[in-house]
Amino acid sequence: MTTNVNDFIAVTSDVKTAGASVWWRLSGEFPRGLLRFHLEDSGLDADEWLPSEPSWERCFGRAVRSLYKDKTHNIETLKGGGYAIIKKTKSETDVAHETSFAVRVVAGKVEAVEYAPVDALLDITEEAVHFSKTVIADDVSAWLIKCAEKLGGVSLRERGGIYFIPNGALDAWKALTSALVAASNGAHTVYSLTTLHEKDAVAAILDALTTEAEEFFSSCSEKIEKGTIGGKRAISNRMSDSENLLSKIRSYETLLGRKLETLTDQLSDVELELSAALLSAEEGDDSPLKLAL
Repeated sequence: MTTNVNDFIAVTSDVKTAGASVWWRLSGEFPRGLLRFHLEDSGLDADEWLPSEPSWERCFGRAVRSLYKDKTHNIETLKGGGYAIIKKTKSETDVAHETSFAVRVVAGKVEAVEYAPVDALLDITEEAVHFSKTVIADDVSAWLIKCAEKLGGVSLRERGGIYFIPNGALDAWKALTSALVAASNGAHTVYSLTTLHEKDAVAAILDALTTEAEEFFSSCSEKIEKGTIGGKRAISNRMSDSENLLSKIRSYETLLGRKLETLTDQLSDVELELSAALLSAEEGDDSPLKLAL
């Protein structure tokens, strides 16, 4: 097979490639400790790669929904935090709604807002503890996206779902996803389509990288324009993000075999804006200097 060095095609054979297009299908949940075991078994640092632990408030919310989200109940979020459990009773002509009880978290403890059965408080607490030790499909989806981004991947679709992973990161990606599949006992499946040089694929990858970069440029510029960029720490974090983005752009220049001068020039302009905003914040000026792009 003859290929142009700067183009890509999708193949399924095990050949030297520029990367892979990946996507996944997720189902169910599994113990967090199981993923730690399989990450370490794959030779990875589990502390570096494990998904972030959900907050207790999030576990509490998941517990309430797990126990009471059904055909006979509604769950309403309370203004001051917590949830009201609404029981629905249907007749031939009407549906009656009555608040059974309401609960919230206070200092890490599940409590009644006014009244709640003791059994309900115990059940919700036990279920929240379960979720604190469990990785659910939503966690896995967010984690896989974060892993893909950390490995230099880009989203090939506007709404996500399919990501391109560069060749140099494929070993780490395969180790991560193998650990995931093992931890979920095969309930989670990650697919991979090998990618070589071909014109349409280059266009898709370049478009994905450009979209990601321009969203960063636009976000920074808009926040500086509106004066909502934040203080020194927030600006410094944005500058670190800028450095990481530049490194990513450079790696794709090598991968694609072409200079991405439009992106690097735009990034330089944004870095100047961020530097000016940081200087203004250090001087205590509430109106950061705006440089024209």
